[in-house]
Order: sequence, then C-alpha cells, then structure tokens
Amino acid sequence: MLNGIDISHHNFYMKDLHDINTMDFVIMKATEGVRFRDNKMPTYMNVLSNDMLYGFYHFARPDLGNDPEDEAMNFVNYIRKYISDRSILALDVEAGALAVAGLDKWCATWMQVVEIETGILPLLYCSTAETKRFSATAALGCGLWAAKWGNKPTQKQIEPWPFWAIWQYTDKEIFSGLKVDGDRFNGDREQFMAYCKVGE
Repeated sequence: MLNGIDISHHNFYMKDLHDINTMDFVIMKATEGVRFRDNKMPTYMNVLSNDMLYGFYHFARPDLGNDPEDEAMNFVNYIRKYISDRSILALDVEAGALAVAGLDKWCATWMQVVEIETGILPLLYCSTAETKRFSATAALGCGLWAAKWGNKPTQKQIEPWPFWAIWQYTDKEIFSGLKVDGDRFNGDREQFMAYCKVGE
C-alpha cells in the first residue's frame, strides 16, 4: 500500500513544498467548473522528484448548470502537457454537485471525454455514502477514490465497485503543522501506474 496526499491552493503552501517528495504520491487540484484553474499546480509539479507518482483532479460543478464536455475540456487543456506514465486523473464529486439530478450520467460523460482526449480513464472521488449513485460511471471501469475518514471502507460501502483504488482516510495533520488530506493507494507502484496508461 502506498501513502499519499491530495492538495490544492487551499491547503498547501510554498514553505511546505519540500515535504511533497516524502510521500509515495501526490494528487493535485487542477481545475474546477469550466474556467477555474489552480495556479499553484504548476509550482507543485516543478518540485516533484523525477520518479514521483502524481495525479490531477477536477472539482465538478454540474450544480452551476455546466455541461460535462466543457468541464472535461477545461481539465484536459490545463493538464495535457503534464501527463505522463506516472500520472493518474480523477473527478472530484461532492458538495453542491450531489444535489444535481442525473449526476451519474453527467460524470460518465465527463469520464468518457477525458479518456478520449488523454487515453487515461480517470478515477471517481466521492464519499462512501454516495457510491451507490454511480452505477453507470462504475460500469465504465474507472477506479474508485473513496472518502471515508477513520476505518477502511467495507465492500458494502463501496458498491458497485469491487474494490477501492484510493482511500482518503483523514484530513488531519500529516506533516508538522500542516493539515492535509491523507490517502492510501490499494496496491504497489506498478499497480498505481496501471491507472496512468496513456493511449492503451
């Protein structure tokens, strides 16, 4: 099992950059909605070691009436030059997005656009309280990034997925004086990179 963190401009700062490479992987916020792009993400990329496992996530905003195609292209156009065989992709679905009718179809469409554009099928991030809503998205074969602080998710809590790829287990202090989201990958480095295959 690999240990990692997920970060954005909200919860990671310049003084903490040296800590990134002490982890097995880091997943960075890249975009949100149809226009927002996290301007800290390129800075984080610049300090990663040459063999670091990493990833990018998009914060979904269907609650603003956005089309999944437009949000997918905002994400793809920002991350395209940073994609490698060590980078996973993910769609973050929480907050206001959860109140949107037809959310599963919206997410599945977003996933398909990103896969067509990048050759990588993203993971879906959501709480274990919401996984059952995403049967169409799970049927695409995408991995699950499950949020459940405390105990490891049970099989029943992650249905319809057969297993979780990443488990977000805490928002506590991981580095000295720094509160970030902690994650565990359900496998080894080779298995992580299997989610990063470009053009396969």
